Amino acid sequence: MGLANADQVDFNNLDAVLIDLDDTLVEYRASCIAGLANVCKIMPDLAGVDLASLEHDFRLILRDNLPSLLDGRLTLEQERKLRIKTLLSRHGMEVDGELLEEVDRDFQEGFLNSRNVIEGAQEILELCRERGIKVAVVTNGEENMQRGVLKEFSLDVYVDYLVAPASSSEIKPSRDIFQRALSLTGADPDRALMIGDTYHRDIVGALNMGITPVWLNRMEEEAQKDPRVIEVRSLKELVLEKQGDGRPVS
Repeated sequence: MGLANADQVDFNNLDAVLIDLDDTLVEYRASCIAGLANVCKIMPDLAGVDLASLEHDFRLILRDNLPSLLDGRLTLEQERKLRIKTLLSRHGMEVDGELLEEVDRDFQEGFLNSRNVIEGAQEILELCRERGIKVAVVTNGEENMQRGVLKEFSLDVYVDYLVAPASSSEIKPSRDIFQRALSLTGADPDRALMIGDTYHRDIVGALNMGITPVWLNRMEEEAQKDPRVIEVRSLKELVLEKQGDGRPVS
């Protein structure tokens, strides 16, 4: 059985949309690649290393560091520098002191200067506002950082709740973080939608709670797909489907 399609989302029967932030509303992986490209310029030993491979390793290191960040054992700055240091160490380069500071600055410059709102993100949030649907951003990121991202890109005005892990035990796909989002929005699982880009965190977590999941699969990744999953390549697919339901999208 194939995956469900975007036209199977009925926004008229939703009380809440739960939505991921990084790589669902705002670019993250591409921005990491831009930051790592800057690092490669000052670390010649990285010449020839595939940037996508570097970013993949960088993401896995963040996954390993995330519990320490969320439990308060690392600050945001400490975690980022540790991630950079660990990545370079895996490629035979030991950095510390002033060099680590320089590498961190260059990474941050490339990362921050390349962040953008993902196509269709603002439109889907506007659609929710027009329909009176509560929006909860459900993220594994650190709360204050993610609030800053939403504000930076003027998406905060569309968001009713930001739900971030209170501790490492609430990292998606934990049921706890999804239950908290449902409780805040007052929605039952069968009247909620979860939109996210990471199958094993966003989609599996939603399925475990009985929430309809929409997998934003911009990278055309492979996964052990459940037939209940609605798969889209762009958020605009969800918005455009609503233009034919008698309630135009502005």
